[in-house]
Amino acid sequence: MDNHSKLLFPPEEKLEDQVKFEYFSRDFPEGIPIGAPSELRKLINASKPTKCVTHGWMSGGRKDSSVSMRKGFLHKYDANVLVLDWSAISGNVFYPIPMMKTPEIGKYYGAYLNYLVEELGVNPEDIHLAGHSLGAHISGFAAREVKSGKIGRITGLDPALPGFDIGLVSSGTLSSSDADFVDVIHTCAGFLGYKLPIGHADFYPNGGGPPQPGCSVLKLQKVNNANKAMEDDDTKDTKTMDFDDILVELGELGRFQIIMYLLVCLPVLFGAANSLSYVFTAGVPDYRCFIPECENASNPIFEAPWIDWALLQDNSSQVIGFRADQCDRFAVNQTAWIADEEQCTKSIFDRNNIVKCTEWVFSGSDYTIVNEWNITCTENQWKISLVGSSHFAGIIVGSALFGILADRWGRKLVFIFCILLMTASGVLQVFAPEYITFVVLVFVNALGTAGVYPLAFILGVEMVGKSKREITGMVLNYFYAVGEALVALFAWISRDWKELQLIVSAPSIVFIGYYCIIPESVRWLMANSRNQRAKLVIMKVAKINRVKLSEGLLKAFPDEQENQETDYNPKDRMLPIIRQMLRSRTLIIRFSIMYFIWAVNAFIYYGLSINATSLSGNKYINFALVSLVEIPGYSLAWICIQRLGRKLSLVLSLLLCGITCTLTIFISKVASNWAVIALFLLGKMVVTAAFGVVYVHTAEMLPTVIRSGGVGMASTTARVGALLAPFVPLLGVYFKALPMLMFGGLAIAAGLLALKLPETYGKKLPETVLEAIRL
Repeated sequence: MDNHSKLLFPPEEKLEDQVKFEYFSRDFPEGIPIGAPSELRKLINASKPTKCVTHGWMSGGRKDSSVSMRKGFLHKYDANVLVLDWSAISGNVFYPIPMMKTPEIGKYYGAYLNYLVEELGVNPEDIHLAGHSLGAHISGFAAREVKSGKIGRITGLDPALPGFDIGLVSSGTLSSSDADFVDVIHTCAGFLGYKLPIGHADFYPNGGGPPQPGCSVLKLQKVNNANKAMEDDDTKDTKTMDFDDILVELGELGRFQIIMYLLVCLPVLFGAANSLSYVFTAGVPDYRCFIPECENASNPIFEAPWIDWALLQDNSSQVIGFRADQCDRFAVNQTAWIADEEQCTKSIFDRNNIVKCTEWVFSGSDYTIVNEWNITCTENQWKISLVGSSHFAGIIVGSALFGILADRWGRKLVFIFCILLMTASGVLQVFAPEYITFVVLVFVNALGTAGVYPLAFILGVEMVGKSKREITGMVLNYFYAVGEALVALFAWISRDWKELQLIVSAPSIVFIGYYCIIPESVRWLMANSRNQRAKLVIMKVAKINRVKLSEGLLKAFPDEQENQETDYNPKDRMLPIIRQMLRSRTLIIRFSIMYFIWAVNAFIYYGLSINATSLSGNKYINFALVSLVEIPGYSLAWICIQRLGRKLSLVLSLLLCGITCTLTIFISKVASNWAVIALFLLGKMVVTAAFGVVYVHTAEMLPTVIRSGGVGMASTTARVGALLAPFVPLLGVYFKALPMLMFGGLAIAAGLLALKLPETYGKKLPETVLEAIRL
């Protein structure tokens, strides 16, 4: 069968797969998909009137008359509104096919009406069916299926004429016997609409026939584009255009988008540096006990010849930078001390008597908060861990908070505020008078840092077309990786935590100028009915991209007066969408899996990053390598998501990470240290690739109105995993291989669960919950 034949005579499918229902109300204006009559039990309020809408030929449940009727009903009534969408059948350009299906669809429709009446207690007199064209006849056929009582009212809008007038449809037509009251409006009578009166009241405005003032007949040359025009879009009215359509004219990645994208990437360098600077500012330098019997407090020498006499040998276990022997020394035998004329000799130390130190000598290589506030010995190790915990706690709060605020108040303002908060708190850390203040400032700094990367990512994704979204996601990650590596470079050069903190924080104050440079996200403006502001941004983009906009595009935006009359409250848009998502079992399962993957990703990603300084060799070089290996990781992700898609790329990267981490357990016993480092870097590379894929994948699965908040919440979940990462090395005390075994096992589990996620490659960004469900 050729393509034209398939278009006219598509393969037979089950009716339930072709006919869909959606429930709407004032509480759920975005709509909730209904898969079976039983799903209406928790939605239908039997005390309210019930309005049912059915579209006609070459239309859909989210287009044309269906949208107008549904919105009109909800504007006037606090009602249950049920919309029947049979566009999978009605979209067939060969009219006889959908025409002959109307009785079967009416019977299927009637089963839902029977459930409302018999199971949910809806009074049939409170049910009003409204249908256009073929939908008018379907409404009549459905009403006949009701077994208890009679439907209160049916409104027929131009009931279809062809085929019905000569008896080709066995069930006949809509008629006055189908309901207590049937009213019919004829506007195309005798041409495409029924001419004879078939209701209790038939209206013939302007004679009932075409042409009607202000209306026109569908041009035949546009029929082939009808299916494309039926794409679901409940976030805009019939006057507006989808931003992906606008980008076809503007250019998916033109000069303007490239400039703006590079500008939003620059703060990410400093966001990345601030995210991991604590690894060095709270790093543990080498230190030993101060031995007053052998050295002068004003000029101690770290590597003294008598150290082997006075201090314990380095043969005890090390726990996150601390060694038990660093705070222990051999006691001095006072008798021998006096006998040796108070000279530092081997004989004065009692090697059978170990005491705790009260003072310490630090190596001159690094100066961190450990030197600043004498945070020494294993009993104080919690203070160093608390710095990391405070950082990730701030990340958790900031990721959730600023994602939600960005959906409510806009991406641009919240993005700039996060940068300024990161800058101010980072600089103030240098002036912290004591440890507690420093930890509080670390928390505040993490709050700001948490918003910089996700909002830069959202701004980047929302300004480009769907074929260029991979670029915006991946290149942003390159900046993040370079920002991490720069921390190692700055720490190596400065060797002073205060200088390092000033270097990574102070310069970002210049980004306050972005208020005058960076525009607000057009997608956010359109999704939140800020149409005139969106139009101005689009015109600016067109000017810089050297593109002339079509008249049709410019007319797609409501005028200023119309826009100002809109009673808009962002909260009113977000909360119903969230409630809809929570009512969808599909979305609950999908995002539970996705958020688990985020947590596992962060757990492994930060676990490997934090432990990079523990590898043998130069800790600065090791840290830089572990950071820079993210660039090939993100590049790998970029290539894979274009060739393999989002889903398969995520699955393979997680599984490979799990295998790599597990192999390090076995190879460390038989191979050199370089082999272990190579596997360590490979594991970091593929978990980075997974991170790059999951950001794009998550953003493409969320509706526009809550996309920023959803990515922010996912980032929050990830930080819970990151919060646990610093404590994983402690598990090695009980079983040395347990940390890497845990990394490997969780990565494999996450990879297998990712098989349950939908593919989003090449698909339009969902604007509504229904579009998200249908991915």
